[in-house]
Amino acid sequence: MKRYKLENSIVRFLSVFTMIVLFYSRILIASDQDSSSSFALVLSGGGARGLAQIGVLQALHDAGIKPDIVIGTSIGAIVGALYCSGISPDSLQSLALSINWDELFSNTANRKKRFVSQKTEPGNYLMELRFDYNFKPILPRAISYGQSFFDFLAPKLASAQFQAKDIFDSLSIPLRIVATDLLSGQRIVFSRGNLVSAVRASCSVPLAFSPVDFDSMLLVDGGLTTNIPVEYAREQGFKKVIAVDVTSPMWKKEELQNPVKLVDQIITIGLANQKETERSKADILITPILDNYTKTDFKDIDSMISSGYRATQEKMDLIRTVLHDKVFELRRKEPLLPAPGIIEEIEIQGNKRTSARLIRTAAAIDNGDTLTGELIQRSLASVYSSDLFENVNIEMDSLYRARIMVEEKEYWRMRMGVRYDEFHLGEGFIQPAYENLLGMGICAAVHLQYGLRREKYALDFQGNHLLTSNFANHLQLQFYFSKEKIIKREIFWNDTGSDSISLHEKNLRKNGILALLGTQFGKSVLLSGGMRIERFKVQKSDNSVFSDAFGLRSHQSLPYFMLKLNFDTMDKYPFPFWGIKHSFAMGATSRALGSQSDLVKISGSLGRYFTFAKRNTILPQATFCYSNTQLPEVERIYLGGAIPEGRYKDMSIYNYVPFMGLPPMGLSGDILGLFHLEYRLMIRKGLYTQITGDWGYTWERERFQSKTAMNQFIRYAPIGVGIGLSWETILGPVRLSYGQLVNSFRHQGIESDGQLYFSAGHDF
Repeated sequence: MKRYKLENSIVRFLSVFTMIVLFYSRILIASDQDSSSSFALVLSGGGARGLAQIGVLQALHDAGIKPDIVIGTSIGAIVGALYCSGISPDSLQSLALSINWDELFSNTANRKKRFVSQKTEPGNYLMELRFDYNFKPILPRAISYGQSFFDFLAPKLASAQFQAKDIFDSLSIPLRIVATDLLSGQRIVFSRGNLVSAVRASCSVPLAFSPVDFDSMLLVDGGLTTNIPVEYAREQGFKKVIAVDVTSPMWKKEELQNPVKLVDQIITIGLANQKETERSKADILITPILDNYTKTDFKDIDSMISSGYRATQEKMDLIRTVLHDKVFELRRKEPLLPAPGIIEEIEIQGNKRTSARLIRTAAAIDNGDTLTGELIQRSLASVYSSDLFENVNIEMDSLYRARIMVEEKEYWRMRMGVRYDEFHLGEGFIQPAYENLLGMGICAAVHLQYGLRREKYALDFQGNHLLTSNFANHLQLQFYFSKEKIIKREIFWNDTGSDSISLHEKNLRKNGILALLGTQFGKSVLLSGGMRIERFKVQKSDNSVFSDAFGLRSHQSLPYFMLKLNFDTMDKYPFPFWGIKHSFAMGATSRALGSQSDLVKISGSLGRYFTFAKRNTILPQATFCYSNTQLPEVERIYLGGAIPEGRYKDMSIYNYVPFMGLPPMGLSGDILGLFHLEYRLMIRKGLYTQITGDWGYTWERERFQSKTAMNQFIRYAPIGVGIGLSWETILGPVRLSYGQLVNSFRHQGIESDGQLYFSAGHDF
């Protein structure tokens, strides 16, 4: 222990000594320079077009020219902060090409960073409204909270910020970041403080990203006051100013249906005169040719960077003349060296209601750790994936204190959703909830769903008890009652003649309690076990579900013990491109517990998504179920329809398996074998066409014989094929498909006519 403290003290001394030497060397270098020859490089805003400024930096770098200060707005603040922190233009280009820029507008954590229990609850709602603690509605201020900026920038800027001690003049190149105070309308220029927060504020495009609360100010995009901050450079006494203008032209009429673009257009019109004034005050104005690019077009980054390089090269002779060659070498400064940053203390800030222990466990940061960029990246992703915060940031100050800064959500919320399909028809739900019970991240929700063919009402408690950032216990407790129309199929077997089949549509009513306790390994495996105590009744009556809410008049009860194992690595849902989705379940009950029979049931599904050539996705999947006796209605397998496999439905009919060419719930049984193959082509982003094939069969347990099962499957199993079109919309996925049985199945009472399927909205 003493040796560790001694080594830590030595490392601290060397780090501080190095920073002091570098800091004073920069002062001495700066004092030797002729102030009249120093120059400021101004990087403008412009959205995606701003990446052309990387090419400008590359051209200056190749010429041996380094600015005395960089002043950036919006995207210029991002490029400038990375460059001034010691990242070379070459590395900046590689970084820009590796980023999924579209994810910057995402408001949710990366699915791969979430626990399996969280992956089963995607955004299956149409609208969400949050409330403060006085139950006053809180309208969203923007599309995104902007957490992606912290995820992207914090790991890359942490070392430079730590060594510069939050003073932007102490970076490899001095830096200024321009933002706008929404309350006063004034230009705000950052010269010190948290570097990532400053950049985040400068990039807060109205309606796209939420404003940043800072020292009684509400900060938004610097472009609202000065998109090309040349005037500020002049105010600071810089005699020579090189400015880059990558601001975009006006949006076209057909593009103004987007409210973000509409607001941007209004702002652009208001700042048009100021923009021309700023341009005129620059000694040299570099304007890359970007006529074919908009501020939201991140598709051809290489070409934009090349355009910036060419535009700078064309003016290189003028740049040399204005700046004077003799001073170029004097401006070369030592880049900031990576600091070890060994943590001595951890501080949590901003958690008014959330347990500090929960945050520290999720972050997985301990005293004695080295706060590297990789550790920051993992910690940010883990804490944000808890879904408890709008923003999460991590930094280290000069006292070797790691700060985990969180901005909590409003935890009271109401979700609403609607959907339609050809079987269930129209239905909708509302779901009030409190998402942070006891400050432990436990969500308490009331689910109220009504439809023309099914109803669900439940009180649900779910939570993850974090043991480490990659290991957690999962708890679910649910009280529910529901009603759903089913197709009850009765076959009257006749060994000497033709069998007779009777089909009836009836109501299945259920009420019960579900309790599950699970363990999550990593972010892809959930093992859970528990029991469901349920009473159910199949009837012709269409009485309200509330007429016997507690099941006192239900004739059958089912105390059911279960064990589940789920694997989920899908990159997105719905319409994943990569990943596996495997699920296995085993359940059992007994007469001794009040059941009608001694029952053991084993079921599972194995599927994997593959994508090639970016647009082509294939899903092979196998589904099976086996039981030792005839299943009660609530556990039977229902085959047919085109609604994709849902998440883990404990309130509805659990084994509802799609099958192209069969009507919804067209075939039921106790034992199942099914092979599914799907090919999906992405026509354009959010629009898909797919070809599907199904081959499967269900058996009644009393007619199943393992010795002849394979022959029966090959001989009798229907084959269904289908083609469909799917569209991702803000209302949820819209699907239209057509299915046809290849072989006749009339002997089972099922018509072989083609089936048309349609659904709109999320499956809930």
